[in-house]
Amino acid sequence: MTLLELKGVSACIGEREIVKDITLQVKQGEIHVIMGPNGSGKSTLLSCIMGLPRVRVCRGRIYFQDVDITSKPPYERASMGIALAHQTPPSIRGVKFAEVGRALVKKFGCSDFTFMTRVLNVGELLNRELFVGYSGGEKKRAEMFLVMLQAPKLALLDEPDSGVDIESLDLIANAINYLSDRGSSI
Repeated sequence: MTLLELKGVSACIGEREIVKDITLQVKQGEIHVIMGPNGSGKSTLLSCIMGLPRVRVCRGRIYFQDVDITSKPPYERASMGIALAHQTPPSIRGVKFAEVGRALVKKFGCSDFTFMTRVLNVGELLNRELFVGYSGGEKKRAEMFLVMLQAPKLALLDEPDSGVDIESLDLIANAINYLSDRGSSI
């Protein structure tokens, strides 16, 4: 079954076309890797698929489970089962990491909170503000944890290995395998 389909998608930021004429099919349970040099539009493409407001589809259509999501806002895409881990997640003062985790558990019904906390070694981060002062590895592990709590059908992971120490890299790889073993497309 095709989970995600892009048909001739071009993505714009303002009036500038960044990504041009992308056609892609992702089937359930598949892992795809998009490679290219810095500035080639990889992050822009993921933002476009997620429906982030800074990026718009200037041509083409995006389908998720045969539903046209081209104009749907990000929260509807998330409710449908799409999750995005940013290349550089924003620091959010005044919001505890644990609060966001608990909200995701409530929203998506994940029952593996404690297990996932151990898998990604994020227990020491739970009482800290979200991404504030985190090292590169802590940011990536924390963001992967939040993605896992969503039990996504499609996990969009923007450079999950960027700025990560070797121990965190191993934990993130295990988390990706965990998602894949449970049928998520990545």
